[in-house]
Amino acid sequence: MSSRSHIRGLADAVLFLSVLLGIWELVYRLAIYPTYLFPSPAMVTSSLFSSISSGLLPIGILTSLTRLAIGYTISIILGATIGLAMVKSPYLGRTLRPFGVGIQSFPSIAWVSPAILWFGFNDYAMIFVTVMGALFSITLGTYDGIRNTSPTYINAARNMGAKGARLFFFVMLPAASPKIVSELRHGWSFAWRSLIGAEMIMATLGLGHLLMYGRELNDLSVVFAVMLAIFAVGQVVDRLLFENLQHRISKRWGLATEPIGL
Repeated sequence: MSSRSHIRGLADAVLFLSVLLGIWELVYRLAIYPTYLFPSPAMVTSSLFSSISSGLLPIGILTSLTRLAIGYTISIILGATIGLAMVKSPYLGRTLRPFGVGIQSFPSIAWVSPAILWFGFNDYAMIFVTVMGALFSITLGTYDGIRNTSPTYINAARNMGAKGARLFFFVMLPAASPKIVSELRHGWSFAWRSLIGAEMIMATLGLGHLLMYGRELNDLSVVFAVMLAIFAVGQVVDRLLFENLQHRISKRWGLATEPIGL
């Protein structure tokens, strides 16, 4: 059944993409906008392959992913630590949760100005923006996931003699893992968007910089090609890592369900 659903989902994606490309080509042929403002799919594809063959796009992807890996790892370490501290201390939980929700509502670009003033135009500033983009999503996911563990699980474990560290590591943490992984997934997407935004302003290498490079050339085919690369990287990481991990954990705890057809 899952294989059939996978094939159906793939077919739907191909159909949607075909329709989208058809509309795109139609608008291009109507010549509503100049070519440099609205390139055809073929022009974007040509720019994409040109950027790949020249090495510009691979270097940009590698540079951005390196910054992302550093910033996202820091976000996980700090976010999990703060979230666990909030669980341990009711005072911290009451105090930091509304603060974290408020900070999380900030657009990531808002952190660029303090990052530049504190660190200058360098990788440290971009990593800082990346960390701030993902940190509070991971923090709140850790806190809410553990704090909202079903009392049924906790009471049953206590009746069987579990307490302290055993109760936490073998009952509460596994029960909270679907929520935590979901917020790690959200944190990844926030970190990715934050980094691209920071690179558009501060970087001399990276995908965000390539977006600005295309804009300065007044060549939207380059801009769209880089946007496709950003989309592709995001999809690959999300599908191969987080979606697979989330499905495994949900299945392990009996939460995985087949999609409902309408």
